[in-house]
Amino acid sequence: MRADKEILEASYKKPSLFGELFERYNKQFLKLAVQSLSSEEEAEDAVQEAFVRIYKHGKNFLTTKGNFKAWSYTILKNCVNDSLRRRYEKSAIIISDELESTLATEDTFGQYESENYINSILSKMDRVTARILKLRFVLGKSFKEIGRLVGTTSGAARVKAYRAKKEFIAIYDSFNINGK
Repeated sequence: MRADKEILEASYKKPSLFGELFERYNKQFLKLAVQSLSSEEEAEDAVQEAFVRIYKHGKNFLTTKGNFKAWSYTILKNCVNDSLRRRYEKSAIIISDELESTLATEDTFGQYESENYINSILSKMDRVTARILKLRFVLGKSFKEIGRLVGTTSGAARVKAYRAKKEFIAIYDSFNINGK
């Protein structure tokens, strides 16, 4: 059996050879993508995008001594994360009861309930922190799922979610102090 790197290199002279890599990894990639995305259609799109990126950036990879399997799985993970990010950005924000009870008073609930208000607070946070907040408090993901999606342990995900919530509250409070 030919090595992955060897097939990739040969595929730049004869593109049909790239199909061997596709056949070798497609089922594994699809299984991993479905686990994260819970949608076969989205998973297929993410896998297809991963193979496009692998081929597009393969020449750069060939100049390294890296492991093809690890490199390609990283590309797949990035494609899955991109798909999740697009999904979260399209979805309406429905804040969880936990975060709602932390922020809400009867007078101000309507103010931050709006999608624009929540998004303006999230836009002030770094991308990873906002994503963790959305995963936990908007989509209701478990700490184990969050850890898997952001590449950390469930314990670290719990700590990050707690810190993200505190940061969200601090930004929310500063918006209200500044009258925004």
